[in-house]
Amino acid sequence: MPPTKQPQTAIVPTRFIPGSGTIVPTNRNYPLLRSERRDAIETRHQLQSIEQERIKAIKAQQAIADISHSRFATFTQTAEQMWALKETGNRPAELQQYIDHVFTQTAQRLDTYLETVTDMGASQIIRVQETPTYSPTSWKQRRFFKNRLDDE
Repeated sequence: MPPTKQPQTAIVPTRFIPGSGTIVPTNRNYPLLRSERRDAIETRHQLQSIEQERIKAIKAQQAIADISHSRFATFTQTAEQMWALKETGNRPAELQQYIDHVFTQTAQRLDTYLETVTDMGASQIIRVQETPTYSPTSWKQRRFFKNRLDDE
């Protein structure tokens, strides 16, 4: 005799207590209703989305921290190299004043450029991070698309 198909039941059936905002386990031995199965699937999708959003947020924070660190390291390294060039050789005082002036302007521009690039990179990371990983679709739409795909 072939085995009979067991009704689908929740692993831990739950019940929402109105007004309390909590879900508590219940004891029941009957199959899940269609709406309960849909709710369970939707809940699983939402929980997966929450986890994906958490991972995206952590990665975005790390990426922004990395480009901020890179900005500072690049500026420091370049400024040290410029300083070494500025301080080498015996130059007349008037020429050294001009070199000091150009050094100051160049260092300020370098900082501005690096800040701009860092801000643009961080903005792009934030923009990508803001895109949702989950967009709920109504069951009627899902059935429509499934039927369309099955027909092809």
